[in-house]
Amino acid sequence: APGTEPRGVEPAPLSSQGVQRALQLVSRTDGLLAFGVVNLGCGDLLCTDAVGEARDELARSAAALCAARQAHAAASPPDSPTPDELLITMGPRQALLRSLPATSSTGFVALVDRSQANLALLRFRLLEAERYLA
Repeated sequence: APGTEPRGVEPAPLSSQGVQRALQLVSRTDGLLAFGVVNLGCGDLLCTDAVGEARDELARSAAALCAARQAHAAASPPDSPTPDELLITMGPRQALLRSLPATSSTGFVALVDRSQANLALLRFRLLEAERYLA
């Protein structure tokens, strides 16, 4: 099933200029604590716009969300699609994983403050950012 790549499968290379433009676009979203591009097969961050504790929390969230995505795919009937987006709430924070339609092996992951975040705006900016990575 798409998105269930075994550990060690490398995603297609991304344009560094495209990644930079995507990071800049999404990083301006209110309530965003950390943002990055993740390997959906193993949950490893490929690049990020975060430092320190926020980056560590983003890495943990990315790994957990990718594992949940793979578990969903494994438990679903073979012909059912893998979810495009997963959202988990962790107290005052939310973590969002969104797959990139251009590739089955990479996606966006974002960590937001629930009290300040506008998820509709974040989703809109993620859709815009996808254009830079296509």
